[in-house]
Amino acid sequence: MPRLRERLARAGRRRHGAPDRAGELWLRRRAIHGVRVRTRHRARRDGALRRERHAAARRGRRAFPGAVRGGRVKVVVSWLRELCPTELPAAELAELLGSRGAEVESIEYPWERVSGVVVARVIEVRDHPNSDKLCIARVQTGSGELEVVVGVRNMVPGNLVPLAPPGATVLTLPEPLAAREIRGVVSHGMLCAPDELGISPSHDGILVLPGSLEPGMDVAEAFDLKDAVLDVEVTPNRPDFLSVLGIAREVAAATGTPLVLPVSSVDEDAEEAQNVATLEVLDLERCPRYLARIIRDVEHAPSPIAIQARLFAAGMRPISAVVDATNYAMLEIGQPLHPFDLALLKGPGIVVRRAEPGEQLVTLDGVERTFTDDDLLICDAERPVAVAGVMGGELAEVSEQTNDVLLESASFERGGVQRTRRRIGLSTEASMRFERGVDPEAAPIGADRASRLMVEWCGARTLRGII
Repeated sequence: MPRLRERLARAGRRRHGAPDRAGELWLRRRAIHGVRVRTRHRARRDGALRRERHAAARRGRRAFPGAVRGGRVKVVVSWLRELCPTELPAAELAELLGSRGAEVESIEYPWERVSGVVVARVIEVRDHPNSDKLCIARVQTGSGELEVVVGVRNMVPGNLVPLAPPGATVLTLPEPLAAREIRGVVSHGMLCAPDELGISPSHDGILVLPGSLEPGMDVAEAFDLKDAVLDVEVTPNRPDFLSVLGIAREVAAATGTPLVLPVSSVDEDAEEAQNVATLEVLDLERCPRYLARIIRDVEHAPSPIAIQARLFAAGMRPISAVVDATNYAMLEIGQPLHPFDLALLKGPGIVVRRAEPGEQLVTLDGVERTFTDDDLLICDAERPVAVAGVMGGELAEVSEQTNDVLLESASFERGGVQRTRRRIGLSTEASMRFERGVDPEAAPIGADRASRLMVEWCGARTLRGII
């Protein structure tokens, strides 16, 4: 091209072209500016960093509402393996889940310091000679007898209790136990409360163990207190990860391990549930599905110790067998549930409706809350008893006096739960799941699973059919 004037800028070991001067900076017709020839494939120095800033938002895509954030779920590995019997260790499970969109923030070992604690049978409990508040328990460990000084007296001869002898470690003490003198009596270790073993936060008394155990058994092995817990960060687009079943399903798909669904079949009583209570849903848009089970003759008792430990490790506080059954089923399947004391429901029945402006309810956290006509309430025949998808109320709370339970399992519209939660400033495990989306087909499965657990743990009976 004879009319094209080519110029090459100066570069290392290349002397073609005139040296730079002011005239060379002018733009000239048909000139090629900025061409540089080098012997290497890249520049001699790294390029300058650009100003750090967020990437530009993509247009044409609806973002999640600002309040819908990712959630967290803690998964006990042994619980996961019940639903997906994989032999992968915790670290490999964490790596696998991370590659599938469920980032594991940490692997926790909540019972790591529980060591050397054994089952002991109480032989005698007597007063401490030098204290009005302390007592002395003589216990049998299978290999001999020991005396320990105890600060509470809820155990009786014949009970099985956890004993931390000298050399054992528990969660609440930084050093191993040793024999020491307390008010003139040598205590050979200590009897343990639930919080000292990571069973629950309770420190009200000594943990009484099931009678099926034998003295000398290792407590950590008896209740699987040597497990790992995966702390999983869940993104808003994967609400199925907010349950042990959802995580297990992902692991099963990745490894080819068969998925084992939780047993939810229920042996029903001859009495018909629909003859006991009524149900009326007045806002099908905000509550497209609502069903209830009736469970009679529940006993007020604690849930099994291994279940309490799982719930506590997953971030829930064990309360009673009835409440623990609903929380356990929710964590396992992902369906939030709520038990009402049937005797405290007017009617008895359930009405799902919008709140009247200014209507009030005292929720289970003891706070009186005021609602607008955009809030959805669960009511009996006369008054509100729960905030739909968020929290129950004190008026129909399950207690030690509860004999019969109406178990709620429902599907609520995501946006409505979110607006109510933000308006009243109350975020719960239930609202977190409803805001992200709960499978509507899980409602009967969750109700049946919790009903089955109540029958097993409380000696209850489930009435025939659903309301």
